[in-house]
Parts: sequence; C-alpha cells; structure tokens
Amino acid sequence: MKKTFAFLITMLTLCSFNANAQSWQDLQWTNGNEMLYCEQLNKSQILLLGSGFFDAGYGYLLNIKKTGTDSYELKSASKPLTMPKDKDGLAYNILSNDCYNGESQLSWKRKEVRGMDVLLCYNQDGKLTSIYQQTSLDLREHAEDKIKEMFAGVYKDSKGRRYSFSSGDGSCVWADKDAEYIVCHNLGAPQYCIDVNNKYYGLVMTMKGMDIYEAEISDEDMDYKNTRLVASLTADKTIPRFANTSVYPCDTYAISMLNVNTLRLIRNEIYARKGWVFNDAELNKYFRSLPWYKPLGNNSKIELNEMELLNVSLLKYHEDMMK
Repeated sequence: MKKTFAFLITMLTLCSFNANAQSWQDLQWTNGNEMLYCEQLNKSQILLLGSGFFDAGYGYLLNIKKTGTDSYELKSASKPLTMPKDKDGLAYNILSNDCYNGESQLSWKRKEVRGMDVLLCYNQDGKLTSIYQQTSLDLREHAEDKIKEMFAGVYKDSKGRRYSFSSGDGSCVWADKDAEYIVCHNLGAPQYCIDVNNKYYGLVMTMKGMDIYEAEISDEDMDYKNTRLVASLTADKTIPRFANTSVYPCDTYAISMLNVNTLRLIRNEIYARKGWVFNDAELNKYFRSLPWYKPLGNNSKIELNEMELLNVSLLKYHEDMMK
C-alpha cells in the first residue's frame, strides 16, 4: 500500500511539471537581476518580456523545440512585424540575438532540475551565464530574500559575542542582543547593507565568515559606502555555510555583489561537502579546519547532482568575469 501511494505521489508530481511545461503563458522567471514574463504567441513561439532594477522594455523572441519529457531548447526567432507593448503602452525592444553582459548569440533551455522548473541561459561559447527560477514574488522581494539567504547564519566576533541573522523575518542577534535588521536598497535594488537599531552596516563575506563595516548612505542616490571596520566575524564551523547550493540555483544578482574569492569559496564548498581532496594549499587548509569536512581520498568517485553541477558552472563563469 505504501509503495502504491508513493508511486501515485511521484506520478502526480511529474504530471504537474509536465502540465506546466506544456503551457508557457503568464509564467515568470527571475535570476534576481531581471524578471522575465512569458507571452505564448503560438504553439512554437514565445516572447520573454524582460525588466530589471534599472532598465525595462526589452524582450527575447524565441522558437520552442521540445527535447525531452521535461526539457526544451529555445532559439532566437525573427522579429515580429508588430512590436508588443507593456502595460504603460511602451514598445518593447525585441532582442532576437540579444546581448547580455557583453555576450551575444544567447541560447536557452527550459528543464526540470531537482523538481524545479528553470530556464538556463548560455552565451555563444556555451557557458552558463544565468539560471532563472519560477517565482511568484516581484523582483525586489526575490532579490532581498536571496541576499538574506547568502549571509544568514551564526557568527562570533573576536570577543566571543554572538551574531546571527535569519533568512526570513529579519530577526537577528547583534553582539549577544536580540535585534531586527532591514536590508537597505539603492534605487529599489537590495544591497549587502543592513539597518540595525537605526544604524547602517555594510556586510562583506570572507573566507572565515563576514566583516561588518559602518556604512554611510547617500541621501542623493541612496547608495552606500563602507567606512570603518566594526567587527570581523567567524562563521559557525560545525555546518557548511552554503548548503543551499545543492538544492537551489545560485542567484545572479546576489552573487554579482560578492568578490571573486567568495565565489571561489562557495564553488569549492560544493565539492568539499562531497569529500573532495584539494590540491590547492589554501583550500586544503581551510576545509580541513572544519569539523564537517570528511575527505574521501578518491575524487574520481565523487558525483555532484544536477543542481550542484549547474551552480559550479555559473559560479565559475562569474569568477572568470571578475578576474
């Protein structure tokens, strides 16, 4: 009976995705940096209408090619004769061979990855540049949630005082005292800057944990800059810091504001959680200092799941872009 029930649940889950996969109309995806709204023009053609924090009114006109039960390839199509308009009556600029971060000739795939319906965007060299996940949130809410997830955790300063940040309601512990934090924004875009007790602090991820700076906010454009180092925090060493990368796609907006060393750390932690043995002296020393790290001794036996493989590719691409 239990096996029959489990089989039915599995089939219902698969049918649910396949039903969604057959329809594209009114779906929306985001990579944290932009939101894509889907208009299905016909059975073989869609229009992804894009908007970001600082620009809007562009689109990707794509032909749909089914490649499997739960996967599609999307290829650039010719421009339509009539340019669609958004709700305010502004015409969209259709980018059939679009440019993204200086890259041209994008290719797209839609598929199910560990139960999530995602869009994968590749540049002309076949490198993964973005992972878009379906969302019901608006762009600001989604980006803010992803930034919270990035620095959520438990830390201690040099005096042993505890700092912790939730990824949900904004509650935190600040130097052993209960508090609340608010993510600051620059022209509507969330930043790695928080407001605690009406004071602004910039957060900088480090290999050991996180540096906290006093921050000044410009009244003119709401941009912030870090001024004085307040505390260097050490993260809880008993658990991996970025375990979500095994389950959820990395968010382009959240990782775009991290430095190259942090991206390298996040990428290599994916391998470390599997027991990878590192030849790099710095990485080897760092991960061997963590109680949860258990090296297997044979890297050839290590396998990453599909989400981990995608995140490794995405993080490596953004690392290389920063060098």
